[in-house]
Amino acid sequence: MGKQNKKPKQKVVVLSNPKTPHITPTGTNHLSPVWKFSIFDAEGPWGVERLARGKVLEEILEKLRNFESQTWAQIEQAEKQHHSVLTQILIKKANDRLEVLQLDDVEELFRFRLTGKQRIWGIRDRNILKILWWDDDHEICPSQLRNT
Repeated sequence: MGKQNKKPKQKVVVLSNPKTPHITPTGTNHLSPVWKFSIFDAEGPWGVERLARGKVLEEILEKLRNFESQTWAQIEQAEKQHHSVLTQILIKKANDRLEVLQLDDVEELFRFRLTGKQRIWGIRDRNILKILWWDDDHEICPSQLRNT
C-alpha cells in the first residue's frame, strides 16, 4: 500500500495574542488622569522643601482630586492653563535638572496651572501624569509678557 496523504482531522485556528493591549482609536483623551509620583524630584529645586510650606500639599491634593473628575479632553480644553510644553523652552536650570535625572531625552512636559503662579509639572504617558515638579513661583517656564 502506498503512503496516504495525512491531513489533520480538525481545523486549526490561530488566535491573536490575547496579551496584546487594545488601543482605542481615540487615544486616551476620554480617560481621567491618574497620578504617579515615582519620578517626583524630591531633592531638586522644585521638590519637598517647597511642598513643606503651610498647607500646600493639602491644597495640591485637593486640586488633583478635582481633576480626576474630568477627562484629559476636558482638561486640555483650558489649554492656556493646562498643556504640554517643549522642554527646549524651559529655563536652563530645569533642563539641567532633567539631565541630572536622566530625563533629558523627554521632549515635552505637561503642566497644570493650579493658581496664578503655581504649576505642577510632569510627563504625560497616556492618561498617567508622572509628577516631576511643584513650581510654586512660575519659574520653570515664565510667560513672555506681551508688548515688552
